[in-house]
Amino acid sequence: MKAMHKLVIFLLSSYSIIITLNCANDKVETPKVNDSTSVVEEATKTETVLENEFEKYPEGFIDSNTFQVVVSSLKEDISTASTEALSVAKKKSLQILLTYPKVNITPDGRKELKEISESGKVVKTSAYTDSRMYFVYQISRPNLEAYVKKQLK
Repeated sequence: MKAMHKLVIFLLSSYSIIITLNCANDKVETPKVNDSTSVVEEATKTETVLENEFEKYPEGFIDSNTFQVVVSSLKEDISTASTEALSVAKKKSLQILLTYPKVNITPDGRKELKEISESGKVVKTSAYTDSRMYFVYQISRPNLEAYVKKQLK
C-alpha cells in the first residue's frame, strides 16, 4: 500500500512538473492586427506625426544667424490664425531674446531687441490638425547670436 502511495505521489509530481514546463514553453499568440488601414486612419497618423514634428522644433538660436520660435493657434480660419500666430511669435521671441544678454540691457537695447524680434517672418505652417495650427517663426540676421549675447547694450 505504501508503495502504491509513493507511486501515485511520484506520478502526480511528475505530471505537474511536465504541465508546468509545457506551459512555460508555450508562446502566447497575440491576435493578428489587421494590416489594411483606411485612408482616414493613415491621414490621422500623418497629422499626428506632423503635429509632433512642429512640437519638437527647436526654439532659440538654431545657428549663429537664425533665431526661431514655434507657436500655435486654435483659430480655424487661416488668416485669423496667421495674424494671431505672428503677434504671439513676436512677443514670444522678444521674451526669449531678453534672456540671452548676460548684463542688464538699457532701454535702447530693449527697444532694439523689440525691433529685431519683430523683423522675423513665419517660414512654415502646419495644416489644421487636432484643433490647432502650428507656425514656425524665424528671425534671420548676420551674426545675430553674437550681437544679442555680446554686443547689445
